[in-house]
Amino acid sequence: MSLNSLGYNIRLTVNGFKGTGKTTLIQTLFGSLLSEDLTVHLKEDFYSDKKVRQNIVESDGRNEAVTSWAHGIVIMVSTSSLVSFMYAEDFIMRAKEITLKQAPIVLVVNNKDELNRKVSLTDCIKLANKYDCKMYELSAQNDLKLVKELFKDICIEIVSKTRRRSKTVKTSPVKKAPSILRKMLTF
Repeated sequence: MSLNSLGYNIRLTVNGFKGTGKTTLIQTLFGSLLSEDLTVHLKEDFYSDKKVRQNIVESDGRNEAVTSWAHGIVIMVSTSSLVSFMYAEDFIMRAKEITLKQAPIVLVVNNKDELNRKVSLTDCIKLANKYDCKMYELSAQNDLKLVKELFKDICIEIVSKTRRRSKTVKTSPVKKAPSILRKMLTF
């Protein structure tokens, strides 16, 4: 993640099996700001004292190059699709292997109002706990407040980890090379 005078640039991916609501989640977040191109999206918000620019890429989870550069990952599961739940565990395991260090992974269980659920909330909670992921249950189309909260929470976690890391990084004083070595290096 880069920090400049304007704020933070955060790269996020929204992954999941087809039909899980990835596009709907992003459309709900952006509202009328969404461009016609539904692959890469940019959104700017203010969290605490810095502006956060979110670069959001939608993926089916198979493109490891997209996932590897992400600062945060959203993995979608649809309550009406058992296949999406089965793929979610695979997405989580691969994301943990290839993402930037300590990238938060969030499991999003979509279609909370589905009457004919094929995926139970209990199974999703177990999956999130198994891989130490946060989890949200929502309706990507109808829960604007919760969708915004989801992305805000991810960004805040990423920014706070970055701040903690920058405070704990200690630089050792630069030592001069011995005089014999300096003479050898001088032409």
